[in-house]
Amino acid sequence: MVSSLKDIANEITSTLAHSSSIENYNPHFLNFKKIFARSRLDFKSHTDLPYNRNFAFQELHFSLAHAHKSSPGPDNISYTMIKHLTSESQKKLIAYGFRTNKAFHPLGDKQ
Repeated sequence: MVSSLKDIANEITSTLAHSSSIENYNPHFLNFKKIFARSRLDFKSHTDLPYNRNFAFQELHFSLAHAHKSSPGPDNISYTMIKHLTSESQKKLIAYGFRTNKAFHPLGDKQ
């Protein structure tokens, strides 16, 4: 049994490392990841490139259906939070994305 604060912290760290491990990725995603990891992203690119495009409500649901609960997100918004939003809230989230894509870039002019 783990009882000291240090051991508890180490156990949490170990669990998070395991759940975020590449070993938990689906093979189809790994292949996709390998292909796209070779290409360099240009953050000053045109908005019509695939990674800059908005997505539809159906695409959000497809992604949620195929995501693992442990899939990490750089924005600290968990899969579970988005999945449990009402359909109306999910639609508002997508609409917010459409608006912010036109007027806002997360990296600003720093890149």
